[in-house]
Amino acid sequence: MNGAGPTVTVVIPTRNRLPLLRETVASVREQTYEHWEAFVIDDGSNDGTAEWMAEVTREEPRLHYRHREGEPAGANRCRNQGVAASSGEYVIFLDSDDLLAPNCLEGRVAAMEAHPELDFGVFLTEVFYERPGDAGVYHSVPTPQCDLDRYLCLDIPWQTAGPIYRSRALEQIGDWREWLPCWQDWDYGIRALCSRLPYAWFPVIDSFWRHFAVQGNQRNTINTSGRTLSALDSKLRAVVAAKAVIEESGLLTANRRALLSGLALYLCQAAGELRSCRRSLSLWLATARKLELPRKLCTYAALFLVSRPFPLVRRLVSCSVFPPLEEALCLRQIPAEMFNVRVLATPMLAPLPLLADK
Repeated sequence: MNGAGPTVTVVIPTRNRLPLLRETVASVREQTYEHWEAFVIDDGSNDGTAEWMAEVTREEPRLHYRHREGEPAGANRCRNQGVAASSGEYVIFLDSDDLLAPNCLEGRVAAMEAHPELDFGVFLTEVFYERPGDAGVYHSVPTPQCDLDRYLCLDIPWQTAGPIYRSRALEQIGDWREWLPCWQDWDYGIRALCSRLPYAWFPVIDSFWRHFAVQGNQRNTINTSGRTLSALDSKLRAVVAAKAVIEESGLLTANRRALLSGLALYLCQAAGELRSCRRSLSLWLATARKLELPRKLCTYAALFLVSRPFPLVRRLVSCSVFPPLEEALCLRQIPAEMFNVRVLATPMLAPLPLLADK
């Protein structure tokens, strides 16, 4: 695509992912749309990333490499640094193990230019393992359910690279939270929706999310593992922060408060499995106060958490306490086994209709 056009900024945080980063950068360089800039922000790699980036940036002037400045470490600080350096009219966030289709930027710019009333557009993402097409499922698809409620059910509507944002929209959403090592997309997506920015879904698959990117025998990730006690504590803080954002936007309903509380309960239960019932109870009581739960529900949940080591007591509690708790906290909408991460594995579908969530 030749001629003048708005610039798209692609922001890529990375750390010790050089083999995967090569593929990601190649997918950006292969775009049919010429008017782009990409910022690779390095969170402290020691695997040769700096040397390779020095070479590739000499070949490609639209590609920029920066080291993370300041603390804390993490993908979110890198993303904020990339946005601060950007000059594009549009911004896409791309993880350093994921890929863009060759026509991704061209198609997204055309869609957004045709819809000047939108502040961001959401495009479909395909899951893959080694190469696009080998998994046969989507990560993200629109559904009739409200996207905000989907987030609260851990049915994450879109992956990091799914949206394209007008740069002015990012000012309304705010920075990525640098204190948050987990559930970063979850938090940012909720804040985007609570900003009440006009957006729409577009039925085009133009990005690819690598599921469980592996190097050697370990998952290579820039963020903290989701199953540690510190990670669970961070997720609880994210739940409390989400409640505040949703409430401030005037979108906090009784059902959404219940969904947030159900998430908190599952996270506290997971903390108890890692450490102790005492730790689980302590986290729950502190979080329940911040979520402003009724005392009765708070007590029911506490009984459920502390009964875990005692099979007979657990059985009695499950029969008497858990049913009303399950209904009050909408627990059936949040599968317990999905508290860490949920991928919406939807089989390949026919083209989807355009859907703007109200």
